[in-house]
Amino acid sequence: MDPMPVRPLGWLLVVAALTATACGAVVEPESFTLPTSTTVAAVESGASSVEAPEVSPSSSTTISDEFYPQPPPEYVPELLISTDRAVLSAGPAGVRALTAGFSGLDTSRAVDDLLNGLVIQRRDAVGEVVWLQAGDSEPQTVVGSGATLLDVGFRDGSPIAIVVVGGGVIEQIRLVDQDRNELVTLGEEESVISLSAAGGVQALVTADAECGALRFYAFDSEITFAGLPELACEVPRRPGFGAVALSPDGGAVAYTVVTYRDDGLEVGTELFVQELGADSPFFSRKIGEDGDRITGLSFDGDRVAYLRRSADALTVSILNLLEGAPEQPVELVDVTSVESVAFARLPVTTG
Repeated sequence: MDPMPVRPLGWLLVVAALTATACGAVVEPESFTLPTSTTVAAVESGASSVEAPEVSPSSSTTISDEFYPQPPPEYVPELLISTDRAVLSAGPAGVRALTAGFSGLDTSRAVDDLLNGLVIQRRDAVGEVVWLQAGDSEPQTVVGSGATLLDVGFRDGSPIAIVVVGGGVIEQIRLVDQDRNELVTLGEEESVISLSAAGGVQALVTADAECGALRFYAFDSEITFAGLPELACEVPRRPGFGAVALSPDGGAVAYTVVTYRDDGLEVGTELFVQELGADSPFFSRKIGEDGDRITGLSFDGDRVAYLRRSADALTVSILNLLEGAPEQPVELVDVTSVESVAFARLPVTTG
């Protein structure tokens, strides 16, 4: 994969202050940033190419006044790919297997912990979520059983694992001490399709007896944004939104809208990318072929990565929003199963 230009939509931050804070035994990232104004301008979409947006102070959206880890200068996010063989990292230098303490873990989902380590959903221990800090050789248990890892966020100076447990309860678990805080309890007929956390915002896609919903939360409270679509529910019990992924600063969102045949068969998926609070998306495109299922969405501000499942194959694809290029498959060798993908917001330290 060729290096991408560093022009991230999601990381266009007006930095109000830089500081260093300590939290228990957690090792601090190199620096923090205060995302007081996340600014992305809307541009024309649907053409063969998408121009880089201009920064427009009049369209800024204040999301949070908390501090969040900031990536090193010129960092191009690598894509973490959880496979049946290893956790792979796809970046400018190609595809490699994570080594040191990360090797040998049977993983269905791996997400960076915003401290150069990983939070992992184990496949060989059903419902177990573990945390492997940078430089450690042994993981620390976050949840012993009964949990599904959705994403990792950052709150009050500490990373939090966001998991769904029994009874449709979505919890935020502080990694340093396993302190738990409930985000939301789903309705009786609701289930989680996708969740993404960034910059103090959590985006949640659910399924229900109708066509599900795309909702947003600020840690403990539901929040609303103008300009997001209201879907016509033509095929009940089939979720209209497929997957969701926030940009690293939480200022923009990528999501998919799925269409179905009358018999409920999934036939098409369209990708939208939109600044939170904007009147309309600045990018939209159909992805995959008719009949494909798009899962595992991730968004680094410039690019969207996803799993594309067809009748006889599964492909990891990356789409560059700024250049308007066709989707690029990630070449994987000796892999028979891919479980999930996630851009690493900070480099993952493997040695």
